[in-house]
Amino acid sequence: MTTKVISAPKSPLDLEEKLILLVQQRPSLYDKKDPAYKNRNTRAVMWEEIGKLLGKTEFDCQQLWTKLRSQFSGFLRKLRNPSGKEDKPRPFFRHEGAMRFIRDIVDPDER
Repeated sequence: MTTKVISAPKSPLDLEEKLILLVQQRPSLYDKKDPAYKNRNTRAVMWEEIGKLLGKTEFDCQQLWTKLRSQFSGFLRKLRNPSGKEDKPRPFFRHEGAMRFIRDIVDPDER
């Protein structure tokens, strides 16, 4: 596995973007079809690596990823089921482009 060199995050938004990039490079952290997804030890090692790269604990990284994934799921739900007026602006999610890689994996109805 090749991991890009990551500089220390400068802001919370920068931290989120770097976390998304690092998770994207490790499909077994988000793709239930990946054979290593079921191996908790493998995933724990990956979270530990990510934590070291970002200067955070693995727990903090997992918690932030869970929050981002949940927000992305809500964003997809709003896109699929817009409510109210039809002239309402399109929903916005700050990391829509970066998280596109899990679009087919995330179930918008899962909460």
